[in-house]
Amino acid sequence: PRPSNYIQRIGRSGRRDGNSLNITVAAGRAHDLYFWEDPMEMLSGAVRPPGVHLTAFEILKRQLAAFSLDKWNREVAHAGTDLPRLGECIELLRADRIDRFPVSWIEHLNDRSESVVREFLALFPELDEDRSDVPAKLAKFASGMDSEFVLWIANEFEGARKELSELETRVRKINLELRKLRRNRLIDGSQEDQERRLVDERKGVRARMRLIRKKDFLGFLTDAGIVPNYAFPEEGIILKSVLYLPWKADEDKKRAPKVSEYVRPASVGLREMAPGANFYAEQNCVRINEVEFSEEDVETFRFCPSCTYMEAESSTGQPNEGCPSCSDVGWQDSAQRRKLIRLRKAAANADATKSRIGDSQEQRSVQFFRCELVPLPSMASVDRAHELTDAPVPFGFEFIGKCTFREINFGHPDSGIDPFRFAKRQISAREFELCMGCGRSRNDGRSHEMEWHAPQCRNRKAEMSSDKTLHAGLYREFSTEAVRILLPVGSVGKEEGINSFVAGLNLGLRLHFEGRVDHLASTLGLSSKGMDDRQYLYLYDTVPGGTGYLKQLLANDDEFREVFRKAYEHMEACECGRSLEADGDDPEDGCYRCVYAYRTSRQLASISRLRAIETFRDILSNWQSLKALETIARIDRNRFLESELEAMFIDRLRMAAQKRGGKFRKMLVNHKIGYFLRMGSEAPAWIIEPQVPLLEGRGVGAETRADFVIKPRMEKAGIKRIAAYLDGWTYHHARIDGDFDKR
Repeated sequence: PRPSNYIQRIGRSGRRDGNSLNITVAAGRAHDLYFWEDPMEMLSGAVRPPGVHLTAFEILKRQLAAFSLDKWNREVAHAGTDLPRLGECIELLRADRIDRFPVSWIEHLNDRSESVVREFLALFPELDEDRSDVPAKLAKFASGMDSEFVLWIANEFEGARKELSELETRVRKINLELRKLRRNRLIDGSQEDQERRLVDERKGVRARMRLIRKKDFLGFLTDAGIVPNYAFPEEGIILKSVLYLPWKADEDKKRAPKVSEYVRPASVGLREMAPGANFYAEQNCVRINEVEFSEEDVETFRFCPSCTYMEAESSTGQPNEGCPSCSDVGWQDSAQRRKLIRLRKAAANADATKSRIGDSQEQRSVQFFRCELVPLPSMASVDRAHELTDAPVPFGFEFIGKCTFREINFGHPDSGIDPFRFAKRQISAREFELCMGCGRSRNDGRSHEMEWHAPQCRNRKAEMSSDKTLHAGLYREFSTEAVRILLPVGSVGKEEGINSFVAGLNLGLRLHFEGRVDHLASTLGLSSKGMDDRQYLYLYDTVPGGTGYLKQLLANDDEFREVFRKAYEHMEACECGRSLEADGDDPEDGCYRCVYAYRTSRQLASISRLRAIETFRDILSNWQSLKALETIARIDRNRFLESELEAMFIDRLRMAAQKRGGKFRKMLVNHKIGYFLRMGSEAPAWIIEPQVPLLEGRGVGAETRADFVIKPRMEKAGIKRIAAYLDGWTYHHARIDGDFDKR
């Protein structure tokens, strides 16, 4: 993706004797093709260092856990002591052995929590210098008997104990089914096959139990997110892969299946570990066919048809008459109810011989899912809201100390499924069909009723009904810091406007923080009140709880302005703009030195450097009108409606020119974005300049500002310029005399 990735990968070759040949294949993606045209951009491009997040509470609490474990090992266990495996840890917890790990560690934390936190914070004097609230949060988190810190650790061990107990119950059920089969003594072909499936299943379950019991406790703590995991900071999703060996009568029937465990960050695992997805690892390809869940894990949510709001039904009882956010009465419709499961663990049960990847398989099969990331801000934590009162379009921003983000995997896209509306979009997806008894999924391609269940499942032979199967989506959830921005973008050219703004903002963040800011991401949110649809951009921290970057960004008014200023100056000076000429061909409207980036490579066609420059210029030139307010939801939107009319006017001219075989394109007019217009192949050319001041005494009788001035490209006697005014929907009764004077 980046020069640093490329250099790191090609650097692996030639380590033995210094000789190497690296061949890079460019795929047909816009990102690859860009560097195919200009390979030196990749070979000698800038390498941006990653950031270090000292003020991220979620990261520091894991560092605190690691620090306390190290302190316990020195003071109580004495360095070098052999520590138990996870299975023994669970048994010691059951027996409450306070002289052994992990009970001894937990008791040590309970007794010395204050001194542990104090010594840990002494390692980071920068936190006091930055006047961060993290020290106080850590002290509260770890203080007192049975603190949140201690319970957090104990709950993870309890979760492992429950998982082991559930697997033991599954073995007992399999043994019961086997005894029933063997008592009958009427084993025909199908029953013999069922017996083999039961034996294989028991082997797989027992192998999973051994994997848990033998797991290194430090690996367990890392996967559970208690001690630092440097691959990803958020909670992971775990996949158990069980590969069954072929059954042969002349071989030892006690051969155990191969069981492997993989962990992926939730943002990736929500797709890679969903039922029906193909998972590739260790030269094997397995299809996910099981989700581990209980009835208590199934939640019912309502989705608003008009805005990005969703709510757990259990928290409200009877549904409101309308959406709590936008009052849409469609909120009550039964189609807006969806069942979801928070994906934490999945499994793949497969034949080892069929899962092996051969040399003939060069392409990986990728499954696609319909996913939506939904921002749910806590309005009680809104702070530092501002708007630009004099900007040509409404623009504002606010800091949200705690914003919950819920990403939903609705299932496989399927146009044949009756859709439901969410945030004014149609969602057509085939939900995951899961057995309530064994968690197996029918989405793995098996059509036979008995084949997709676990062999010991109570629903295997029963007639399927709604209480035995579940149609549901999957989700992940995290809370973090966010900045909510009211986008200065209208409905005409909306996609280009949004993508260009986001690309320019990402550029400004990289320049401002002087390094990689991959932990900062963005998503869109829609708010609706009657005809007033507000498009928000949520700039959020992917590290749960936040790293403090966004809080620092809005600590004072000028710091956020610097992001826009640095991005604007960089885009203006970028080499890709040197080809821009008023009467030349279409210019190169962006490059990887400015607004292009790998993370937005799929949107390159709708990212415009010129559009971003125009938007950022409007923001910066009106920054002096910055005004504090309670929340940006209260910003008056009438000016936005007027700019919508202006955008619609330009869009109609573009369509008219295309219909007549003419030409319509952007160009620079007096250092701002204007337009070239020709209404036919032989028609005269016109130049359109927006927002033009017309001064009294220079051909007009009153000083005014025209929304557009349309003038011939080649001035000729007798052909006048046209001043166009596009007033919005505000009632003009108080200014009608001024309107007449202007005209």
